[in-house]
Amino acid sequence: MGFTEEDTYTKNGVSTGLAHLKELGITHAHLLPVSDFVTVDEEKPLEKYNWGYDPQHFNALEGSYATNPYDGTVRIKEFKRLVKSLHDNEIGVILDVVYNHTYFAKESVFNQTVPGYFNRQKADGSFSNASGCGNEIASERAVVRKYIIDSLKYWAGILLYGEGWAADQSPMPENMRAVKSNIQQMPGIAGFNDDFRDALQGNHCLKKSKGFISGLELREEAVKFGIIAATSHPQIVYDYVETAKKPWASEPTQCINYVSCHDNYTLFDKLKISVSHPTDEQLRKMVKLAGALILTSQGVPFLHAGTEFCRTKNGDGNSYKSPDSVNQIHWEQKEQYHDVFHYYQKLIQLRKKHPAFRMKTAEEIRRNLNFCTQYQLGVVSYCIQGKEVGDRWEKIIIIFNGQINSAPVALPEGNTFRSPKMMKLMKWELGK
Repeated sequence: MGFTEEDTYTKNGVSTGLAHLKELGITHAHLLPVSDFVTVDEEKPLEKYNWGYDPQHFNALEGSYATNPYDGTVRIKEFKRLVKSLHDNEIGVILDVVYNHTYFAKESVFNQTVPGYFNRQKADGSFSNASGCGNEIASERAVVRKYIIDSLKYWAGILLYGEGWAADQSPMPENMRAVKSNIQQMPGIAGFNDDFRDALQGNHCLKKSKGFISGLELREEAVKFGIIAATSHPQIVYDYVETAKKPWASEPTQCINYVSCHDNYTLFDKLKISVSHPTDEQLRKMVKLAGALILTSQGVPFLHAGTEFCRTKNGDGNSYKSPDSVNQIHWEQKEQYHDVFHYYQKLIQLRKKHPAFRMKTAEEIRRNLNFCTQYQLGVVSYCIQGKEVGDRWEKIIIIFNGQINSAPVALPEGNTFRSPKMMKLMKWELGK
């Protein structure tokens, strides 16, 4: 019901909750699982916490989020009010569903219905665990596929994207998996661009690993790969993109660009851990740089809640069952990092106003976006022919400097790019 509370603020007048989402300007809210999961007792919801990636019943709502778990109609009505509240404020709702595994395997309702059918098995008959959560659903089987599609229709799923990788080995052949390398065979379905994530902040599995925004050089090509939404572009040297040696998205709509999500460290925590003795001001600038890259790149931008005000979980890198003190949004951080929030807010406004940052096809990107300045370590820059894609800015040049020190960049020839009026306009749009 928190999503239905209008006009909530801190004691210092900073918007929170739904009011914050509206102020930030997002278009969609991605909810972690709201369908029934196992490890939280619905009668005692405050005794234990879990994100909900331990599903039991995929088509029933989780009762621990309802004001009355004993009456099934309450959770249904309250969830409908959540959806209506967001829709009334022009925010779409995306549900995180976990069809790839169940919490129970042998004891699951699936296995009790038709033993040995719904789960994928190894050659010795044991349950396969490519999900990394105990088992995996055999989606190649007709009735399992029908169940998933029927369930999506029940929840009215329209926008489809997912994590295009496996957590472990699977008996399913690689060419049949819904992984990034096969996304071109799945038109209309998108995958998370972890190549861009790791290029920006460093390898998510290695605490001390750095990326472009934290000063690591030789990540420029991987950053460019994210900018063009993992599509094919003649100016990308794919051999230099360590984590993806070729484009995997046919169109920019198949690429979800992000730098952090609920998994692993928050962006702020990752930077604080990986950078040697960073100042608070340096951390602010790095978080802003990450936001600028995500929100001006082609593809679909995805923001982890609270990134826009340097959200921290105090170094907890796997908080799926950590208490509210770790996982909840601490709104006083928005007060503390309001300059970062304001920067993200302006970036979202910039993206909405300018179609040049959200081209609809890969061909448009290839034709109108080019990396137009001389290469230099720690700097990524490119030009967009804005007029050609219906933008009121005729020509746009974007320059990102991942280094601590300033870097001179020679602008392309032409009066348009050197116009003081244009530079002033762009700074005004970003609220600089």
